[in-house]
Amino acid sequence: MLDPVGFIIFYISVFIFLSVCLFFSIKVRVNSPIFFTIVFITLMTLLAGLRSQNIGSDTYTFYNLTKSMVQSDSYLWAKDYFYYFVARLGFEISGFQGYVFLPSLVTSSSLGVAIYRIVHLSFILTPSRSKIMNETVCLLIIFILIMSSSDFLMQIVNQTRQVMAFSIFLLAYSFYIERKYIIFLSLMIIAIFSHHSLFMVLLSMLLTIFIKDSRVYMIFIFISFFLFLTGISTQLLNALGLGVSEDSIYAHALNSVTSLYIKTAITLFFGVLCFLFWNGDSKNKISTGLLNIYLTLASIAILYLNFGEGSNRIQRYEGVLFPLIFILLARKKKINALHFVVIAFLSLSYVFFMMSYSSTLLTLGFYTQGMKAL
Repeated sequence: MLDPVGFIIFYISVFIFLSVCLFFSIKVRVNSPIFFTIVFITLMTLLAGLRSQNIGSDTYTFYNLTKSMVQSDSYLWAKDYFYYFVARLGFEISGFQGYVFLPSLVTSSSLGVAIYRIVHLSFILTPSRSKIMNETVCLLIIFILIMSSSDFLMQIVNQTRQVMAFSIFLLAYSFYIERKYIIFLSLMIIAIFSHHSLFMVLLSMLLTIFIKDSRVYMIFIFISFFLFLTGISTQLLNALGLGVSEDSIYAHALNSVTSLYIKTAITLFFGVLCFLFWNGDSKNKISTGLLNIYLTLASIAILYLNFGEGSNRIQRYEGVLFPLIFILLARKKKINALHFVVIAFLSLSYVFFMMSYSSTLLTLGFYTQGMKAL
């Protein structure tokens, strides 16, 4: 079982290992995307699945909910049926460790396979302009960038229902690209019953089916800003019954309003960066579709800014989605080894910064008053 210190060491070690694999793949021109996908799934499952009860401020709470379900033999009061089905199954197999391990396995497998499938389909539809950017290199960079995202870290140890739902959604989306609609719908239902907020992502995706031009979604962002600054967005959401109750944890920023605004600015910067890389190339249907989903979620997050944590939870999806979109778009540009060095350096620097941040350390189980009794 990983304690907080062990978890941080493991996390950084995995990040460094993937970075070494990246440079080795570039140097030797290795192209084994399936192998590295399996490696990523295995390491992420072990990392999140072997964590102790102190890692994740919500871990113990949801563990108790799962245990109560087993004792009462009921799912009736749970909204996220699939998540609790997996968590309960894990609990019945191996208690607490099974409870965290099995959902971690489902999440890591869904995310790894989804990214592999989307990257592979992207290469089938449009060849890369760079000899360096083969499927393995693209996958490893995406894995590295995802691990350097605080949103991903917070979700694999804390908001585990949300990242499970989104991982399954991405897997479903890969089948949507192939027009395998029965598999897509089946996985989408599972994703929605992993975390109910996935409805928002589904609606964003449905919108992108009808409106394909990313420039329209940039206009949506400006409109959302106007509605937020004038206070209309809060009144409108409340009038439509889509607001957040004052008693809910989603109604206020859990850290600070300033940090939420900074994060919003960063996610918008990433969106604009991807939009500039997109450069009107609507023929690339995969990256265009994912970019439009990202920009739609960014617009919704802005509308919910006055609800604090509600906006932050929407931005969690953007933090996992950005690396995938960015690399799908960047692989069409002329990339050289220096770009990889810069990406790895900036990502590693951010990982160390993230690990030193007080809210991250608190979530990872530091500053706790001893071990809770299971």
